[in-house]
Amino acid sequence: MRDTVLERGFLWHVEVIDGATGQVRHDDKGFNKIPNAGRDFLAQSPFGAVSPITDFYVGLFDQNYIPSAAALSSDLPNTVGEFLGYSEATRPAWERVYDDATGTHSNEASRAVFTVTVERRVYGLFMNSSSGKGTDTGLLLSVMRLPTPRDLKVGDVVRAAAGIIYVPTEIS
Repeated sequence: MRDTVLERGFLWHVEVIDGATGQVRHDDKGFNKIPNAGRDFLAQSPFGAVSPITDFYVGLFDQNYIPSAAALSSDLPNTVGEFLGYSEATRPAWERVYDDATGTHSNEASRAVFTVTVERRVYGLFMNSSSGKGTDTGLLLSVMRLPTPRDLKVGDVVRAAAGIIYVPTEIS
């Protein structure tokens, strides 16, 4: 039996808003890779096999990195290449809300926001349990490569939402 939730993972919605005009310049949606450590956490935490983690944070990456199942938080600074050129002091929180009608955890109503201070091409986003910009600790829960790399300009705003839905599967 395969679990489609853990295969598809989080659905990300990412907007790049032009700092000069306030207009949405890019609007991307895509599924992520849940690294093995994140998969194990999602599968075991509800049953008490591992300690719960209450807070997760969103980050951007600027290396031409292809998400891997073996990815760990220790890969963020160098291999993944966390982008640090934004004015927020820490990684923005993933302020999720649970919708019991759909079985979805999402931060669509309160997206993670990055105010860009350094021009850079970014390749994707990630979700980690550590709020510290540039840290290599915590649990890496999600890594999402954008469908197309995006060039950010000083003053741009990146708004990121991520949601995961739990769908019952049939056992045959």
